[in-house]
Amino acid sequence: MNGIRHVTLNASELQELQAIMSKGNTLLRECAKMMNMANGEFRGKLFNKKLDTSKLSAEQVQKFTDAIPFIMEVRNKCEHKLINGFAKMVYKQAKAAASNSTDPKNTMLEFEQEGTLGILECIYGYTDTKIQFITYAWRAVRRHINRNINRLNPFCPLTNEALNLVQDFDKVKTNMRLKMNRFVNSQEVVTAMCLTEEQKDILFSANAKMINEFQDRPNQDCIGEDYTSQRRGVDNDLHEVNVIRKDVRQAIKDADLSGVELNVLLADMFPYIGWKEDVASKFINPNSGQRYTRANIVNILERAKKKVREVYLFPPDSQKESLVVDQIFEEMSGKFAT
Repeated sequence: MNGIRHVTLNASELQELQAIMSKGNTLLRECAKMMNMANGEFRGKLFNKKLDTSKLSAEQVQKFTDAIPFIMEVRNKCEHKLINGFAKMVYKQAKAAASNSTDPKNTMLEFEQEGTLGILECIYGYTDTKIQFITYAWRAVRRHINRNINRLNPFCPLTNEALNLVQDFDKVKTNMRLKMNRFVNSQEVVTAMCLTEEQKDILFSANAKMINEFQDRPNQDCIGEDYTSQRRGVDNDLHEVNVIRKDVRQAIKDADLSGVELNVLLADMFPYIGWKEDVASKFINPNSGQRYTRANIVNILERAKKKVREVYLFPPDSQKESLVVDQIFEEMSGKFAT
């Protein structure tokens, strides 16, 4: 696991580390704000002894001096222990994410690196002890790995976070253009949105992915067309489309999925609250004779995506037709039409 040695943290150790992070990171944010810096920039300069405090008042210098021991305690007592303590979690998430890749070994290493960055982000972002660090870390690891999946995988919807940012970007850009009555570039929009550095990265990756998809397949009808129905197209100053990409719809047909695979895949593409439980309740597992579990649904989804991905990347000589797939797409697309 990238040379990281997994260690086990017991509940009391984790509780102690949570208290250290909550105190130190709260002070870190206050000091960063006092010096008009982003948290990461402040932390980097502090750890590398490059902070210039000459412009601070005597009161601010005292506040800064009092805070430093608590901030450094996060690095000295928490960073190494938590990166190693959550190495197994990162490994499992990376392995699961890479299992459907055409190059699992190298992809997994990349996912592990992303997951470790997620843990590091949590170590210096955790402040609320009402939330268990294990929950906070799990979400961050998933977010980092999913973001990388979106970048690498030609058949994977954007995360909800990326989707919301793309939608907000389009709305702000449209409003600014109407208000200012002139062309508005992306940098002006991003500045107006007051995004964090992480949000800027997510937005850039999402827009770049959609643009690259069009460039890879230039025969598409419109640059805004995309394949998840809940993803917004790139704003082309004419209209905003919200449709399924034709080549992906055809790949789903050509994959010849079973009934449960098709239902699970489409439910994932058109998600709603509780969809996993809902789909699981409609089918019987032939192996157990019982209804499918959430774990079953997750495995079926990955299997279905793998099948579709294979025919998407290597289309068959002849295309199949499926009225069932067309009907479901039309019904579901209509629910999200703009």
